[in-house]
Amino acid sequence: MRTERIIDADMMARVQAAMEADGGHNVPCVSHALIGSDWTLWGAFSVVYAPALFFWMDTRKGTGLAALRGLRLAQAELRKLGHKRILLPIQPSSPYYPWVRSIGFTLIGPCELFEFNPPEE
Repeated sequence: MRTERIIDADMMARVQAAMEADGGHNVPCVSHALIGSDWTLWGAFSVVYAPALFFWMDTRKGTGLAALRGLRLAQAELRKLGHKRILLPIQPSSPYYPWVRSIGFTLIGPCELFEFNPPEE
């Protein structure tokens, strides 16, 4: 098995189709494919900067309208950096969770975020 950087639309389509066929899995901002010696696609991963928007709005002060304005301002900053697709990790317990789909976000699947932060040697 080896890694192959995804550099064209055909390879991207092949990877996206394979993930969809395997239960609708998704790797946001996929950048590389895992390829077998016979060109079999084994998997894919992302090693690029993923434009994730980690957002907090004080629930005691914020309203839905204020949160929407804040999200739009944050999205504008990411667009200035050239990002079109933005990831928004949000907990289902958030009071804003029920309406994120109505403002254009699409649920790509539940997940928990893990951080690898090894101790300094």
